This record gives sequence, C-alpha cells and structure tokens, in this order.
Amino acid sequence: MQTVVCDTEDSASNHEAARRAGKEAGRFIKDKQLCCSEAVLLVVNQHFGGPLTEEEAIRLGSGHCGGMAGSGCSCGALAAGITALGLFLGRCSPGAPKEKTMEKAVRTLHDTFKKEFGATCCRVLTKKFMHDKAAKAESCRKLTSFAAEQTTLLLLDARTEPLPSPRDAKKNAAETV
Repeated sequence: MQTVVCDTEDSASNHEAARRAGKEAGRFIKDKQLCCSEAVLLVVNQHFGGPLTEEEAIRLGSGHCGGMAGSGCSCGALAAGITALGLFLGRCSPGAPKEKTMEKAVRTLHDTFKKEFGATCCRVLTKKFMHDKAAKAESCRKLTSFAAEQTTLLLLDARTEPLPSPRDAKKNAAETV
C-alpha cells in the first residue's frame, strides 16, 4: 500500500488519489469482509501512513458498523470518516485549542454526504433495501466509497505538505518544549 502524498498544487492528482481510496474502501467490504466503518478507517489510515495498525483501525471502526452497532443511527462510513479526520487533524493534547481545520473538514464531510445521499442516518439510507441483501450491500459499498473518497480529499486539501502521523506531531511538540 502506498502512502498518499499531498500535492495541493495538483488538484487532479488529489482527486485521483481520493478516488483510489474510495474504490479500495468499497472493495475492502467484500475482499476483507469489513463493514463500512472498518473499511473507511482502515483505508484512510493506510493511505496517509497513520499510526494505527490494521487490527487497531478495524477495532476502532467496529462500533460504527450498521449505524452504531446495528442500531441504524449515524451511518458508519460517515462516522469513520469523521474519526479519520480527527485522527489526522484533531487536537493532540488536552486543553489545546480546537482545530478549526478539523472542524471545517468535519462539517464539510457531513454536509457533502447529506447532500449526496439525502440523509446521514443508516436506517434511512438503507430502508428501501431492507428486503434485498444484495442491493443493501451495494448501497453500503457506495456510501463507504464516497465517505472514504471525500475524507481523503478533505485531508489532502487541508494540508500543503505531507501529513505527519499524530505520534510524530506529539513527538515534535515534546521536542520543542
């Protein structure tokens, strides 16, 4: 797996990198037997060289499967995208100022997702596929691909240089004290 390199001067390459991440997340549902949230978090973490192991990314995403453990609430793909934005753009220590870049990215992801699909609730998004497992699976793959693609694009657009992992950012902050 290659790490995505940020190139804000080449928007086309950002969009292509985001499309690749989206396609990969959609494939992971079937190929790796992951749920939507596990696939989004795993792909985004891997593409940006994040600090999570494959097992940690899957575990962290597991609670959001099926809209919060099957309850049908917030779409797991969207929730995992938000988690990934926090992983790379969020605060690194208690009491640190809020990260406006992260907050803007989260709002943008939420609003873009809702505009594209008309809802953010898993139950609403999958209601018409209740009695058709294949159609529901295809719908979830589309939601997953979209969430991973948009999350990747937001992360690429948020920085003008390669993103450091949260561990590197924390280490660098400690060294400057």
